[in-house]
Amino acid sequence: MPVHIFAKIKDLICTIYFNFKYLPYRQACKLPIFVHNIKFVDMKGNIRIECDNIRMGMISFGYWGVCIFPNTGFVWQNHGGTVVFKGACCIGAGSALSINAHATLIFGDDFLNTAGLKIIASRTIEFGQSARLGWNSFVLDTNMHPLKNSITNEKGRCGANIKIGDYNWFGTNCIILPGVQTPERIICGLGTIVPRNIEWKSFCLYGGSPIKILRENVYRDYNDDKDDMII
Repeated sequence: MPVHIFAKIKDLICTIYFNFKYLPYRQACKLPIFVHNIKFVDMKGNIRIECDNIRMGMISFGYWGVCIFPNTGFVWQNHGGTVVFKGACCIGAGSALSINAHATLIFGDDFLNTAGLKIIASRTIEFGQSARLGWNSFVLDTNMHPLKNSITNEKGRCGANIKIGDYNWFGTNCIILPGVQTPERIICGLGTIVPRNIEWKSFCLYGGSPIKILRENVYRDYNDDKDDMII
């Protein structure tokens, strides 16, 4: 039997297991979550799908769709947190979700990443509707290792909640840091380090170091956003 047939059978088994592990029986029977080449590191916590139209394959993890990135599948690591889907969600190959025990990770409807997304949630990370994250984007709400004051020996702040507004687009290699809170319809150019405490303005393109407005009165039209020179 060809290798790709074994891979499809494995994906089907993992898909069925994942759905019935995390979802109520009536939802799980619809197989709303498809997984491809998935690696289960920890299977604790819970998943909620909060939308009226729950349908087969509306959420997908690990599928390969970008030829310049390897088909390295998907890593799922949930130490006991909650993941909420408010509608359709697609996260591509080479991605990983790490959810700590007290964390909540919320995906708004129509979330899309096609390759290389890494998310570390230790508090709360929430994405609004139709958020787009480019290749190799990295989102983390913790600095992992808090620093101490050398005089008082007090431990410093180590993280903060993240809330991403509706129709935000973050380009390739963006890093979203703890405490970021954005309004609707902002764009961050490729390679942007997105810090907290920014006075954001909707319909603007941000980039640079330090971050600043590069263009105003712009937005991404998902229905008309293809380079005419790309066939």
